[in-house]
Amino acid sequence: MRQSSARARRDQALMVVIQDVYEANYSCHGQWLMGKAINRGYADQFGPVARCTVERLMRQLGIDGIRRRSKRPKTAAARADECPDDLVEREFAAPAPNCLWVVGIPRKREVLPPMFRRLLGGCIRRSSSMSSTERSSVGR
Repeated sequence: MRQSSARARRDQALMVVIQDVYEANYSCHGQWLMGKAINRGYADQFGPVARCTVERLMRQLGIDGIRRRSKRPKTAAARADECPDDLVEREFAAPAPNCLWVVGIPRKREVLPPMFRRLLGGCIRRSSSMSSTERSSVGR
């Protein structure tokens, strides 16, 4: 029968150490902390142990550390009955179906940046007060 390889013998010894370190640390260490602990405490016995080796052996042993939980939101939304009434009395109703809600667009060229003039294009009314260069830049 064939002898086991050096890696297999080292893995067997490391599995015992991993199990001991895992139980000594309240079953909390994941592969990263486990690798740090083994390299700190058993470096003279095994030499440097790679994190992927620790990960592979922990998977074979069927152990893993505590997973970090996703952060919970700091504030909770108020219930509907706790919300105050709308003191401004806003109305969010369109005058007719499929109507476009338009906000006030400044008509002065200095106020409206060129990017918005290009985006709005035909939405801005071309008035007689606009020069021909302004009309050509608005239509593009």
